[in-house]
Amino acid sequence: MTRSTPPGSTKRSPGPRPPAPPRLSGALAAIGQVPAPDALVEDADLSGADWTDAQLEGVDLMSVSGRSVRAPRSVWRRSQCADLELASCDLAGSSWPEAGWRRVSLTDCRLTGVELSGCVLEDVDFSGCVMEMARFRFATLRRVRFTGCRLTGADFSDSRLEEVVLDDCVLDSAVFDQVRIQGRRTSGNRRQGPGLVIAGGSIEGLSGADQLRGAAIDPLHLEILGALLAGAAGIFLELPDR
Repeated sequence: MTRSTPPGSTKRSPGPRPPAPPRLSGALAAIGQVPAPDALVEDADLSGADWTDAQLEGVDLMSVSGRSVRAPRSVWRRSQCADLELASCDLAGSSWPEAGWRRVSLTDCRLTGVELSGCVLEDVDFSGCVMEMARFRFATLRRVRFTGCRLTGADFSDSRLEEVVLDDCVLDSAVFDQVRIQGRRTSGNRRQGPGLVIAGGSIEGLSGADQLRGAAIDPLHLEILGALLAGAAGIFLELPDR
């Protein structure tokens, strides 16, 4: 029997779905050497590999795991990553022009200054990552979760955010100018859920607070959010000398 909604009550809007986890093969072959351009790296374990400053144009990663991989300042032009699981890796300053990530998990990784502008990230889980000054300009983030990440100064300008969660993250001075936020609807509920959830963490000096239509923000940030919105509207929250 179908249970009806009591008169006067409203259904809660649906929250973002969690990212789908990577699908890894049972046996992964160890690989350490830098792959050639346009290579497909599949069913591989990259643990301990050092790809510092590597030019990895067109290199695709499929069903790959790795721990303590070093690839700072590496360039991954047009690379597609699917079913990738990395832990304690250094990708600081890496660049991913025209790249795509799908079912990717990164834990305790260093991603300071990572360049992901224009990329498509779908079902991606960042946990405990250092991502200060990361750039997501014009990127599409779909079912992406950040947990306990440091995103000070991260730039999400002009990005499309669909079912994105920022849980206990440092977002001080992060930029959300001109973002587009889209939630999801479920059958029987015409109300769209939040496309962006900011829970806990800190948002001191966040830019673009007035652009976050469609987001759900922790009431913990109410005072700071009010000041940010007032600043965006040109309202002074202190009286002049009289």
